[in-house]
Amino acid sequence: MNFIKEISMKRQNLKIENIPAILWGDRSDSLFVVVHGNRSNKADDAIVIFAEEATAMGYQVVSFDLPEHGDRENETYA
Repeated sequence: MNFIKEISMKRQNLKIENIPAILWGDRSDSLFVVVHGNRSNKADDAIVIFAEEATAMGYQVVSFDLPEHGDRENETYA
């Protein structure tokens, strides 16, 4: 069950050297790099909650999918 309400923060889907990622929040000089856990993905509820809190304090957040997770689940390379 998803307990996250509608997300109102800025969210940009992008690729970093062909790795699916999300850049959360407005442009900032301060950035958190968030790595998800096992069986999770770049937009997991825990990451969304962290991004909401961090962007409210003026940070930007970037999250990405690890090999065999999220949008990389069916890739043939690590």
